[in-house]
Amino acid sequence: MKRLLSAAALVILVACAGNITPARQLDDAAMATAVREAIRSDVGLRGANVTVDARKGVVTLTGMVRTPEQRDRAVTDARSILNVRSVNNLLTVE
Repeated sequence: MKRLLSAAALVILVACAGNITPARQLDDAAMATAVREAIRSDVGLRGANVTVDARKGVVTLTGMVRTPEQRDRAVTDARSILNVRSVNNLLTVE
């Protein structure tokens, strides 16, 4: 039990060190997962290699897509997710 409490305290300290609460981390992780799923399920993005990161409502997309249209679609998919405030599109067209 003591180890569990110590581990929990460490997680909270690490999270707070960057001024990000554990709840925010979960929100960011859930947002990134939702964006990944939206992109993965978009048939127009088959073959795209997109990495998603989310922090405080800002989603960053990196990786490679085949066409400029796929690049735009990925941004549209990301913006469709609840609580996404903005999208940094760093995708490269092959």
